[in-house]
Amino acid sequence: MTSAADDLMGFLSASAHGDEAGFRCFGNAADEYRALRERVGMLWHSEQRAYRVSGTERADFLHRLLTADIKGITAGTCSTCLLLDNKGRAQVVLELGALTDELVAVGRAPQVDAGMETLSRYVLRSDVQIAPLEGVVLSLVGPKAEELVRGARLAALEQPPMVFRSARGCLLVADAPVAVWERMTAAGAVPVGRDAAERLRVEARQARSGNEITGTEFPQELRLEAAVDFDKGCYLGQETVARIHYRGQVNRLLCALRCDGGLQVGDTLRAGGEDVGEVTSTINVAGSEAVAMGFVAREQSDVGTTLTTSANARVTVVEAAP
Repeated sequence: MTSAADDLMGFLSASAHGDEAGFRCFGNAADEYRALRERVGMLWHSEQRAYRVSGTERADFLHRLLTADIKGITAGTCSTCLLLDNKGRAQVVLELGALTDELVAVGRAPQVDAGMETLSRYVLRSDVQIAPLEGVVLSLVGPKAEELVRGARLAALEQPPMVFRSARGCLLVADAPVAVWERMTAAGAVPVGRDAAERLRVEARQARSGNEITGTEFPQELRLEAAVDFDKGCYLGQETVARIHYRGQVNRLLCALRCDGGLQVGDTLRAGGEDVGEVTSTINVAGSEAVAMGFVAREQSDVGTTLTTSANARVTVVEAAP
């Protein structure tokens, strides 16, 4: 018997024109990118895993440990939050969705697995249970996402997915992902591969576990202050993060970048003959142009600042796309 993930892999392998390691595109990456921006695109997140957090004390428990206002997440929605270490450094970024009687945490593996193991050590005698979900993580991204989900009548499926409204569209955790994929594409969702999805992420300056989040970064360096509730009181790493917020500043910031030549992850960024940063993610858009992001010294992080690489490529700090 095949698993849901195996079924979905088979379906996508038959449909996609890209490679098997992430499906670079399903037809035309430029069309897929426009769908994400203007209509709705559907993504299969093979790199993400979901965990169920249940028990009567689930919200109080996570509220004390994660950075966001967990108690304020309403059923059917999800919110971005961070798990920090006790020094205030981000370990994993999570999308935390609420259902009537449980919470669902979604993040990138293997960081999310380590994060859930850390949280489990704090359960002690609390009425909280943390367990992995077998479902596949899908998302619908674009201005028409909610409308499409409503029209697709996913609740009528034999195995309906968990659906959470997010800032960019809808997040789904599906035990029967093939049926969900077919229902949503029939309703008008455009299948989106890795190239278009990565371009959207990089242009939006959206930090990702394993790329920008390696376990040593503060939320302010990652520009993830929106994932932190500075009024709720204690959580793991709260003292350091609050001190930075109210009294200090970080020495570097994550920046969106454009380059008129090629860029590679790990390229050093320079200004005035000195090293001031490093590229963490990049993708070619058209011809020789590249969009990228990376950490840049605060003094060089203003929009419009021109930097160079060791290969003398010209790099400009730009506004993050919405």
